[in-house]
Amino acid sequence: MDENIFLTDQATRPSSDLMLATIVSASSSAGTVQIQLDGTNGSSGKAYKALRSAWPLTAGDRVVLMKQSGTYVILGKIGNAAALPISLGGSGQTGSSKTTTIAQIATAGTNMNITGATFYQWGKLAMLAIDGKATDAISGGSTIFTVVSGKRPALNSSAQVWLSTSNTAVVKINGEITLAGSGLSSGGAVTILACYLLP
Repeated sequence: MDENIFLTDQATRPSSDLMLATIVSASSSAGTVQIQLDGTNGSSGKAYKALRSAWPLTAGDRVVLMKQSGTYVILGKIGNAAALPISLGGSGQTGSSKTTTIAQIATAGTNMNITGATFYQWGKLAMLAIDGKATDAISGGSTIFTVVSGKRPALNSSAQVWLSTSNTAVVKINGEITLAGSGLSSGGAVTILACYLLP
């Protein structure tokens, strides 16, 4: 008899189903909830556990739960999620920071002056903007800025460069921003924009 490694014995598979329910009551101190399953009337009358990431839960919340081995575990709450950790209107939230002090953001490379810089941070997410001007010609592959320690990316990150010529740059783990392409002529202005994860 041929064995098919892609077939498994149905009896060895765990029995689990995803279901929807409404929270009837919740006890954060006990970490349990009572629920009303969709299609049923009234409370289940039993207290069920919820994943820690599902809290806080309150009466009326719609939840997804999993039936496993004769009981239910609440996996999470159904609702709208914010795409970014900033409030509507762009005013930000606790834990975010911004600086425009150049010395706290970056230093200039050879033949380069920094004319302005801004650094935003939301948790581990960073956005960097640096404006500069070349005092002499700069060849491709040169380091034009160095980001200060604490504001450097977790991984080498590509950055958009605004020039009269087509160029890109790399923000390196060691903080160096290296200009790629044909370089920069004397008096040429450059703007670096990068968004990356911090270590």
